Amino acid sequence: MREKREPQKEGDFRVYVMINRGNRRFVDISEDVEGDVRMHNAGKQKWTARFKPWKLEWKSDLLGYNKAIKLEKKIKGMKSGPGVLAIMGESGEYML
Repeated sequence: MREKREPQKEGDFRVYVMINRGNRRFVDISEDVEGDVRMHNAGKQKWTARFKPWKLEWKSDLLGYNKAIKLEKKIKGMKSGPGVLAIMGESGEYML
């Protein structure tokens, strides 16, 4: 379960999607997306270590914590279907 916390300011977070060679996707939120991708590829997170290497496929615009959580849950609820690709879009836009 994700630790409940408040961001220091509105717009600190991004939702991001990583993809691996087997087209498996991983969705999360972060204040440091590039740092998180490096951490996942270094094998420091148990689940993603099994499926590395990962590359960043998409990241959202900056969001407040609550909006980022809402978008993350929406994407995860869609699994890896066409809805996820529609949300990601080419422009980095997101829909809530």
